[in-house]
Amino acid sequence: MSKALLALTLILTVILTGCVPDKEDTAGMTCLETYSEESGYDFESDMWHQSCVASMDDTAIECEPPSVSDIEEQCAAEGHACDGLIAVTRDAAACIAEVGGMAEGLEGLKVDLIYNHTYNLPIWAVSNILTQSGDASSGKSLAISAVDGEVLGESQWMVQP
Repeated sequence: MSKALLALTLILTVILTGCVPDKEDTAGMTCLETYSEESGYDFESDMWHQSCVASMDDTAIECEPPSVSDIEEQCAAEGHACDGLIAVTRDAAACIAEVGGMAEGLEGLKVDLIYNHTYNLPIWAVSNILTQSGDASSGKSLAISAVDGEVLGESQWMVQP
């Protein structure tokens, strides 16, 4: 098939179906396949969003990131059935964010499994720090479905003292 005929076929496909091949969808699927639980990847969070309660005597306390079962329990407490739905690993979520153009930032990506009340789903909250000056900092956050890897939302954040 000639290049001209191939280009015309692609143009007609786009016109007739309204469908343009999406590199990100293919790359996102590659992330899910490459970083699957079957390939040895897990669901452990970086604890960016996890807060720990200090002890009464101000000694350091080791915090455990929430497990998949913790998130499923929280989901059930909110009246939703999430048992067995979490399929996207931490590394797959990081890969999806990177493929989508998210910069690692100053301290790398932080990736946390949480139950999100807006989406009523377990999500991976992927965040970075892009600027930091004294106590002020700013960055970007993505909400990625822990069920299917879909990017649900994107936001910018800023902290100023």
